[in-house]
Amino acid sequence: MDESPIVTAVKPDEVRNSIGFAIGSVLIVGFLWTLLYTMAWLPIFAILLVIIIVLFTAGFLGRRESLRAQWQTGRLLWVSIVTASFFYLCYFLVSWFLHRHYPYALQKWELIVSLRFRYKLIPAILLFGTMAIGEEIFWRGYIQEFITRRWGRNRGVYATALLYAGIHIPANAPLLFFSALFAGIYWSWIYSRARTIWVTLLAHTMWAVAVTWLIPMNFNGNERYVALIKAIFVA
Repeated sequence: MDESPIVTAVKPDEVRNSIGFAIGSVLIVGFLWTLLYTMAWLPIFAILLVIIIVLFTAGFLGRRESLRAQWQTGRLLWVSIVTASFFYLCYFLVSWFLHRHYPYALQKWELIVSLRFRYKLIPAILLFGTMAIGEEIFWRGYIQEFITRRWGRNRGVYATALLYAGIHIPANAPLLFFSALFAGIYWSWIYSRARTIWVTLLAHTMWAVAVTWLIPMNFNGNERYVALIKAIFVA
């Protein structure tokens, strides 16, 4: 009598500890971003939705850090707002400097940010806000935790930032790569200190909504930016 093969269920810990699952997840995310940057004929909205689904799925399957808030709500919101504001200020100053001295460097960045104009307000906020949440669950809650537990906190911060920046290389936009690298180091460092994903999750979402819609970094076509620059930097 032939015996049927025994099928054993994959335990959550086996997924969390699997280097293959971690590498495969990063490669899939990188491949999807490559499609977004290089295949202009593909529907951008659809690719972004697929990326979001992959980020959430892999992040929840592999995450080690609990999503339960460990801080009081007031402190959490205050730290998140300060973190997002400081990050936005850094981006504003760098963008202003490049606009004055190296305007060509901003062209691809502004083209990418201009994606917000293709959608109405609510879909754009939901899209980019949800993307930020998915990125934090995946990159900080899963990948950074995975690397940190194996090779230490500092390696976790910088390796995660390099991987995050690396998936932006196909865009062929140096400013976007270094922006992603700086963002990766910033969010990863904040997470390593706060030890709760809710700080970076909220701060990243606030920043994403602001930079892609509320006060987008477009010096050539945004009257609010031009007025703000003149008020601050022009005598």
